[in-house]
Amino acid sequence: RRQTSVYDAHARLADLYLDQSQYEPAIQEYEYIINNSQDKDTQARSYFSIALVCDEHLNDYNKAIANYQKALPLTDDVPTKAQAIYRVGLLYATKLNDGQSAMKAFDELISNYANTNNDTINSMIADAKTRRAELYVNLGMLDEAIGEVQKARDEAISFKGTSLGQKLGAQYNLALYQFQRARKFYNEEEKTYNEEYRNGSRQAIDSYLQVYTMAEEAMKAQGKTISSLPKDAIPFVKYALYQGAQIAYSIHFKPDLEKMIPTLDLFVKYTDQGLFGNPKTDKELGEFLQSSLTFLASGYFDLARYSNNDPQLFSKASDTFKD
Repeated sequence: RRQTSVYDAHARLADLYLDQSQYEPAIQEYEYIINNSQDKDTQARSYFSIALVCDEHLNDYNKAIANYQKALPLTDDVPTKAQAIYRVGLLYATKLNDGQSAMKAFDELISNYANTNNDTINSMIADAKTRRAELYVNLGMLDEAIGEVQKARDEAISFKGTSLGQKLGAQYNLALYQFQRARKFYNEEEKTYNEEYRNGSRQAIDSYLQVYTMAEEAMKAQGKTISSLPKDAIPFVKYALYQGAQIAYSIHFKPDLEKMIPTLDLFVKYTDQGLFGNPKTDKELGEFLQSSLTFLASGYFDLARYSNNDPQLFSKASDTFKD
């Protein structure tokens, strides 16, 4: 009991050092606990604390990984073990540019804790799957990346603890990777594309538009409108509407223009309502709005030509150009 209180005192002293940004003395306190305590769980917590200091404050990522890994065999606490593995994967993926080691850590996390009921661990697993897809993209394995994102999207939708923003983000990522795959069939030098590009792009367009549909249905289920979207969900709707419409405009066949016009109408509507921010102070949003109005006017004009020179569509094109 006396020994436990001694180690608690060293842990509190380490916390005081951390509050004063004195990281090396804090690490020394944790190392004292590791070297003198016989309790494995106490040692594990100290290794984990050293890892956090190296990870978040000292930018010593290799030392952080080493200490996360030292903590693992010493504790039976599932959330601690899962977080240590997850953080190892994050460091390899985002700081050390070691995709293979990151993939190994994420695979271990998913394999060991896929059936947990812990919401925090499930969130880590969902993020690990998304990041694993990003690693596949970096390796040029887009089909595998899309497969990962589809599974992550399906799980995000089915899991009750997933926020609307996370669900929309998973759907948005699917569209993003689908379009990246389509772009493999675009000739950058000649600015030409083939049927595979069009088909892949249309698949991405539908996935982008599904982001809006999911958001609308979620709000409707709560007796609300899109205007009441949670803040973390708004960017996905904004970018999905704009990106989906932009791709449709680039293909520019009649069915694509017919899909683009109502999509941009929604984008302009919610921009005017202030949902996406203020286009006068948000430079990017202002540029998106101007591009959208240009696409709309041109889209109406070309759709009119596709539609036996429909005078109503020509009129809408003219009105939009005036805006």
